[in-house]
Amino acid sequence: MSLTGVWLNEHKSIMVIEEHSNGSLTGMFRSLVGKDTRKRPLSDRTSPEESAEQLLGFSVCFNIDNPVDSTGHYSLCSWSGWARDKEITAHWLLTTSFLEPADEWSSTRVGRDRFKKIDPGPPLLGRWKPGAESSPRARSPMWCCAKRSVSVYPACSRI
Repeated sequence: MSLTGVWLNEHKSIMVIEEHSNGSLTGMFRSLVGKDTRKRPLSDRTSPEESAEQLLGFSVCFNIDNPVDSTGHYSLCSWSGWARDKEITAHWLLTTSFLEPADEWSSTRVGRDRFKKIDPGPPLLGRWKPGAESSPRARSPMWCCAKRSVSVYPACSRI
């Protein structure tokens, strides 16, 4: 199964992944929960496919514009899990920067996400050409994620 495509989780966060032949993953991620809802780059690794599943891990660094209390401006989330049957199930660690070392004990949270593949086409990250907006692919979630704009595709209406 190719991991290349557009993925949506149960919280309506969306990611566009491109799987490379060397096992690396690149793409964009937009969370609709938390304090940073902008599109952020993601990267990391995947294993070769084995018994119809793949292990994978990816990370995203978020920027918090107006931190509260003693938190800093950044948080980093890393997901680790497996992909099978057009679904990614992964546990995540979200670490928020704290300005006081004494507060670091509470800086990391743990959770789980389930992503479903909503578009299998190849991402257009960095590949679109001027005038592509009028092509049929311009209405796909890949295009709206790569162009950082909203398209008529329902899954992208909130990204």
